[in-house]
Amino acid sequence: AKDLETLAHDQRNPDHAERAAFYYQRAENELAARKMLAYAKRYRGELAAAAEEMESIEPHTAASWRWEACQWSALAAMATIEPWRRELARLMADVERLQRPDAPPAEKVGLEDVICNIASAFVRLWRDGRTDVTRGGGTPWLRIMQVLLDHYEAVLEKSDSLAPNDLGAIEAAAEEFAPYVRDRRQWSRWWDTLARIAFRQQQFEKSVHRWENGGLTNIEGYYIAKARTTNYPERLRWLESAGRFEELWEESARHADVPVSTADQRRIARAATECGKWREALMQWALLDARGFEQCFIRSLKGGAGTPGIRLSEVPRLMRQIYGKLRSALPLDKVGRRWSDLVFGAVVALCVDAEQSEAEAIATQLVKEFGRGVHGNAIAEQFGSAWANRDKAVEPWRKLKAVLPLLCRATAEHARAASKNRQWRDAANFASLAFDLIWQRTTSRPVSLAGEGSRRFFIRPYILSFAEEPGCEQEDAVSSGQYGQRPDSPEHAPTLSGIGPQSWDLVESGMRAITDGPDGWVRDHAARAGKSGSRLARDLEQLSKQLIDDFAQLPRGNTSEALAVTPVMWAWVGRLAEQSVPSDQAIDFYTSLRDYGETQGWPEEVLRTIRQHLERYGRRHDQWKSDSLRSNSGRRRTEPRRMIVVGQNEERDNGVIRVRHFGPLRTARVEVLADGLGVRFEAGSDGKACVLRAEEGLNVEGPQSQEGRQVWQVTGQGVRMEFEFDPSLGELRVRSGSDQFVVPFRPTV
Repeated sequence: AKDLETLAHDQRNPDHAERAAFYYQRAENELAARKMLAYAKRYRGELAAAAEEMESIEPHTAASWRWEACQWSALAAMATIEPWRRELARLMADVERLQRPDAPPAEKVGLEDVICNIASAFVRLWRDGRTDVTRGGGTPWLRIMQVLLDHYEAVLEKSDSLAPNDLGAIEAAAEEFAPYVRDRRQWSRWWDTLARIAFRQQQFEKSVHRWENGGLTNIEGYYIAKARTTNYPERLRWLESAGRFEELWEESARHADVPVSTADQRRIARAATECGKWREALMQWALLDARGFEQCFIRSLKGGAGTPGIRLSEVPRLMRQIYGKLRSALPLDKVGRRWSDLVFGAVVALCVDAEQSEAEAIATQLVKEFGRGVHGNAIAEQFGSAWANRDKAVEPWRKLKAVLPLLCRATAEHARAASKNRQWRDAANFASLAFDLIWQRTTSRPVSLAGEGSRRFFIRPYILSFAEEPGCEQEDAVSSGQYGQRPDSPEHAPTLSGIGPQSWDLVESGMRAITDGPDGWVRDHAARAGKSGSRLARDLEQLSKQLIDDFAQLPRGNTSEALAVTPVMWAWVGRLAEQSVPSDQAIDFYTSLRDYGETQGWPEEVLRTIRQHLERYGRRHDQWKSDSLRSNSGRRRTEPRRMIVVGQNEERDNGVIRVRHFGPLRTARVEVLADGLGVRFEAGSDGKACVLRAEEGLNVEGPQSQEGRQVWQVTGQGVRMEFEFDPSLGELRVRSGSDQFVVPFRPTV
């Protein structure tokens, strides 16, 4: 029995305690048996029953168990327990009685006095060094601390009506208890109570310290207190966390001249958005993030935060203001890409509300802003990404799919107007966007020792499968070639006859940005259009030659493949050729196309159109040859020169001369590759005239003034070069052989 008793106490095991009681009964020790049965109940958690059983055996132990079980009423009636324990038990019994719903209202008035007496008794015991108090004391002390905590929280709820002195007294009493708290959950609540008391008294440093002591650093009060105790711009972080957007915006306005980090700039932009300050928010987002700009733009059209949305009629003017902001705040080399992203985001936002005809009209008008600068490949990548992930996320592609026809149509419309007005830079930007939206470039493996590859062009997959509904399984139609070749097959050329009707409408609509312009405008005026025009001219020439090669491979005769050839599409290729390849090649293509159509029995109206194009372009070619024979210098001109644009800090060569552009210095150096002799040209600025200096061994004639332009002739070492500087355009042109280098000194976007 003794062995089992020892084992029961060591393991706090009720089964061992009952077995010990059994053997004590066998040994006729009834008192020990009853005692072990009481312990069995205790170890099962039946404290009240265990105390009842132990009462007549060991009254002191029974009292301790009643204390642990929080049997306040029973403890208050026991004369054998310590006075302090009996006093607390009586007070806690009163609290339980007065907190019951059926307690008389008249008696409930004394509840606060009872709790204050508990607090006084608790502090006195602490100071007297009661070991069970300092160790936390288990459940009774947790229960007592809970009563005190509930009391102070209740007082705090009505602290607005308390006098400052009363609030300070309550704070002092509550603070005195803080070191006694041992339970983790009570610890946090206790410090939260103290922090809120300090916060009500605007003692923000103290409230921050207390919330941090309690581990409560993710609540609104803590954020506000941190904002009140930190300097600008650090406080912006805390104001945003607290949702104080109006205050955050006002803070940023008061400190407009203080530099802030990008993260804080985003906070200011979010605050302006949440406050419905649409213009300011859009200005902020424009400098930060195109995606944030688009989301803010969508919200600004609908309104919110108690603020009406932006009127559609205000959008174009607002975008012009945003462009001015970009030009003043960002380096020039970053303005173009950011502006392109912003305009596209705004167009998408407007088309989200496509039910409004006015929204679509404004979006069409907004496309005109791409004339300032555009990065077509970046926009095409957004379409491509949404299309590629359409089975996983339908909505992004559905949204962009609605934008695509409008973008193609509006781009062509604005390109046509710009080229008509000889605004070549704008026209080239629009045409480049249309080209990039439709055609994807792929470079095959190098075909020469120099590493030059054969660039191929493919209609982008999202154009080819435009008729496909998002979520439908149409992948096989693209991969099989029904809609043309996949872009990862560089050994095959695109097959125009395989394009579906809706896809062809998009191609034809977008490429009108090129075909509807004046004859040969891309080829003849690309240099005036900066980098975008030069790239467009190069790509369009390669595409046209590629399509002409495709035409040469078309099947002949009455085969099903030959009968499937679509005449309208190939007639359209002729318009591309007119804009890009040398004129005699375009005439050859039209002639071959006419002959092919006649042998294949194409409709007469199609053949008539081809003959009209051939006749018209033939007359133009004859006129050009006649004009080219007349020159003031008596020299016979050849086909229009190849344009090579040399951007800032770039160098380009044609195998004869090398042209270097020294960017901000507004200086260029032209070097003869054969012997290294060079010419240095300084464009001049701030009223200074331009200067051309040639090294010894090169002869210079000029300058001569021709319609406001200055022209020099430089010869020597078997090389002839012509330098022409146009101050109004800020461009230097260097002509050598069949090439013309263009060095733009004025900033371009």
